[in-house]
Amino acid sequence: MKMFVAVVAACAAGLVWTAAHAQTTAKPIAGTEVGLEHDPSNEMVAKSTTDPDGNVTFSNLKPGRYRVVLTGKSKLTAPARITISGTAAASSVSEPIAEGQYGSKAYALGPDGKWILTEVGAPSTPSGGAANLVPGTIKVKVESAR
Repeated sequence: MKMFVAVVAACAAGLVWTAAHAQTTAKPIAGTEVGLEHDPSNEMVAKSTTDPDGNVTFSNLKPGRYRVVLTGKSKLTAPARITISGTAAASSVSEPIAEGQYGSKAYALGPDGKWILTEVGAPSTPSGGAANLVPGTIKVKVESAR
């Protein structure tokens, strides 16, 4: 019985280490073109390229719903995840996005396979999760999903 408990404890410790290690290996992806589309018009309202830390910030946005799109998906050399923050709601993290073919683009999708829509309200005093961001701002981080 002691041997069984020791094996289970060792396996559990390995799983904990693997989960912690997996969370710390995500690396920022710089130089990726990110766009912001208005929903439901599909109009591209802004484009920018991620900085060395994998970040892009879209500011002075009009109230409405937006979706994040990688417009240069073919430049990905590894699967990526997108983290979207800056609204009063909690941050959203996309499902992994695979490398793409030339000219392809990819949307940030949730676990249900649907677009992650980010709502920007009328400019007001920030609250909750948006404490360090200007109202009407969406911050996007692109990093490896491995």
